[in-house]
Formats: sequence, structure tokens, C-alpha cells
Amino acid sequence: MLLVVRNVDGPLPHGTVGPRAVRFYKAGDHAEALVGIPVEEEPGRLEVRVTAGTTTLSGALDVVPPEFPERKLTVASRFVRIPASARKRIKADQAAFQKVWDAPFGPRTFVDNFRSPGTRSFTAHFGDKRTLNAKKTTQHFGLDLDGSTGDEIRAANDGEVVMAARLLHLGNTVLVAHGAGLVTAYFHLSSSW
Repeated sequence: MLLVVRNVDGPLPHGTVGPRAVRFYKAGDHAEALVGIPVEEEPGRLEVRVTAGTTTLSGALDVVPPEFPERKLTVASRFVRIPASARKRIKADQAAFQKVWDAPFGPRTFVDNFRSPGTRSFTAHFGDKRTLNAKKTTQHFGLDLDGSTGDEIRAANDGEVVMAARLLHLGNTVLVAHGAGLVTAYFHLSSSW
């Protein structure tokens, strides 16, 4: 969701969507904030409050049940249990991601709508609920595309490559920052550079 406050000539507005703070950035003569609603958000009403100068506006969003599909998968136990030998590598991977999230906040660097990074069909959708080996339930936070080794992958929008690395669980990974705290991630690539 994009929040826009027009004719801002003083300090940036501030606000909240539900319990989460919203970060505004300057965009010409107005201020904008990109707001994502977490996939785990419970259905119901979320209060939206924005204060600009001495004016506070409020409204509400209705969060409806997402009705994500459920999949039952059977995978080798090595993909479910984390061996002690991998924990140091996982910590290093998490630190690399944290460095991206901790980067300075600034305005968005894109103008156009986002587009698919490839022309192949989807093999797994965002939000799919997964039960692994009839025990562990997870949720898929990405969108998987069918593809072959060497297929071209395009960035979903303008931005800056802020990570290109081989990660333990995600394989060759590229992260592209689009400003305003928005990052797209490309995992399981045949090459990351």
C-alpha cells in the first residue's frame, strides 16, 4: 500500500498501520510511505493513523482471511533438521541479510509497476501453507518460477544489487534494493553474478 501526504513543506509525517510504525520519505512536494501487511496478520480491522504537522487523519483497513492453499510435502529429514555443523554458516547468512535490512532508509528508486523476473510458469505461490513430513508447518514467502539452468532472470524493477552470495539454504542469491525499505530476493539461482 502506498500512503501519500501532499504539500509537505515541513517535517515528514509519521504514522502507524495497526501496531507498526510507518516510515515516510520525501518525494517532490509530497511525502510517501510504502506499507506492507504481514502475511500472518489476523483478519479484522487495522487502524491507520497519519500525522502531518498539527493534523492527524485516521481510517481503517479491513484484513480479510487470505485463504492460502495448503500443501503437504514429504522431504528428507536433512531439510527439516538443522545440523550443529551448519549453525555457524546460518548465523553468517543471517548477518548478511541483517546488513541489508540495516541499510539507510531513503525514497523509492522505481517509478513503474513491478514485473515478473521471468517468463516461466509459477510452481509455488506466495502464502502457500506447507506441512513438512506431517509435522512442521511453514508458510511460503516467495513466488517460485519454473526454469532451466542458465535461464535469464530479470530484476522485477529498478534498484541496486545489495547482495550476491551463495547461502547455505538458499543457494546462489541476489538481493535488489528498490528504496523505501523494499527489497526483492532471487534464490536458488544457477549463478549469482
